[in-house]
Amino acid sequence: MRRRTPRDIAIAALAYGGIALALFVTLFPIYWIALNSFKLNIDIFAVPPVWFDFTPTGANYHATYVERNFASFALNSLVIAVATTIVSLALGTMAGYALARFRYPGSTKFHLSFWILSTRMMPPIVTVIPLFIFFNFLDMLNTK
Repeated sequence: MRRRTPRDIAIAALAYGGIALALFVTLFPIYWIALNSFKLNIDIFAVPPVWFDFTPTGANYHATYVERNFASFALNSLVIAVATTIVSLALGTMAGYALARFRYPGSTKFHLSFWILSTRMMPPIVTVIPLFIFFNFLDMLNTK
């Protein structure tokens, strides 16, 4: 077994330090949201932030689950997610089968496949405003 040199130890320490920093940056927002869920509004918006000196409360959870109808909102989201998944699977399966199985004249298959893949290159946020305008025009906002 090779003996570890000070250079190897320094590289390992730097790697572990980078991993620890990335882990902190990634998990801190989750910690902050969880911590704020047990604070009152005055403590959440305090400047400087209140880190440890606060009285935990369940008022936010009471407001979410008791005062508002959270179950109906969750059920609506579940219905939309399941229906969208079923429709996407059905259409995607049929389209994939057609592209794989059938012959197309010339380079039509290549151009069609490239067009389908190129739609994945556009950031989804670009389509949010046009979709909002479209659904608003059809009076479909806040509906299933």
